[in-house]
Amino acid sequence: MNNINIEAEKELIDYILQKKTKTIKLSEIYKKLKLPYAPQNDKIIKNILNNLEEKGYIQPLKTTNKNVQGIFEKYKILNLKQEEEEKIKEEILKLDEKIKIDYFLKYPKEYIKNKELIIPINEFIKQTKEKKIEEITVNERSYQLYKNEKHLKENESILKKLGLTYKDLYAYDTYEPFFYYINTEYKNKKLANKTILIIENKDTFWTMVKAIQNLKIEDIYMVIYGEGKKILKSFLFIKEFKIDSKDNIYYFGDIDFEGINIYVALKEKYIQYNISAYIKGYRTILDIENTPEKIKTNQNINPKKLEKFISEFNDKKYKDKLIKIFNNKKYIPQEVFNYEVASKNIK
Repeated sequence: MNNINIEAEKELIDYILQKKTKTIKLSEIYKKLKLPYAPQNDKIIKNILNNLEEKGYIQPLKTTNKNVQGIFEKYKILNLKQEEEEKIKEEILKLDEKIKIDYFLKYPKEYIKNKELIIPINEFIKQTKEKKIEEITVNERSYQLYKNEKHLKENESILKKLGLTYKDLYAYDTYEPFFYYINTEYKNKKLANKTILIIENKDTFWTMVKAIQNLKIEDIYMVIYGEGKKILKSFLFIKEFKIDSKDNIYYFGDIDFEGINIYVALKEKYIQYNISAYIKGYRTILDIENTPEKIKTNQNINPKKLEKFISEFNDKKYKDKLIKIFNNKKYIPQEVFNYEVASKNIK
């Protein structure tokens, strides 16, 4: 078969191995391979199907009709033949001892499906054993192994099933930097523990920066623009500033399900840091806004996450107000904390 046929066959095998149903239609095959109905394509399909039949992947349902090229309209998807399965297991057992093989021995079809990902990893581990290898980024290593810079990240679950991490491939993940402001007045105070504010929205971020600059606030070291959910990935950039568990990191966002989801997810994901809600800011906007609006978009939250957030408020008055807001599906945007408000409350 030519290269186009090999690629098409591989794509079809991958598709068959993932299918939950036990049959596949000819029309489905054409659709999957994105081939228009044409005599030359019929020949390609026929060759592929004959090959898959010989390998024991499929069997034609002879009760169905044939098209003009003699291809059946429907095929049964078979379990692997015993000898084929044993052959695959032998191959799996030959993988490097550093690779965990239990999962793939149990599900040999998964090995077939992911073989083109697994073999280069296995070869790399063998070739680099007991050698001093320079670490490079995950995307760089991925391109080196597959000529595809995203392939490793797109298949992290397979790497996990192999019992490997990026470290085993002498690779490290990079983090996307967040936008931040370092307070130049902080050096005057020289506090042992730094205070960092993460602000969910852009307007409030700039409001905080303006207030710190104009009022010459000394006890806040850094203000970070969280940019909504982006902070869940970009937060690791904090390492560049030598922030550790002794430092106080406060999160301030909208009082709505989405804002609370982001905060609790951040706190749970980075448990090695001292992250808490910026209670002072939240209480301020709760005091100001007495007639919150209904949430405009469809938002949901896990009750346990909501409970975690509310539990950080010591005053029953604020707890009750928050419960009432969330029970009525209302919200208070962070933008209530404007410059006039910030200049009175940030000190």
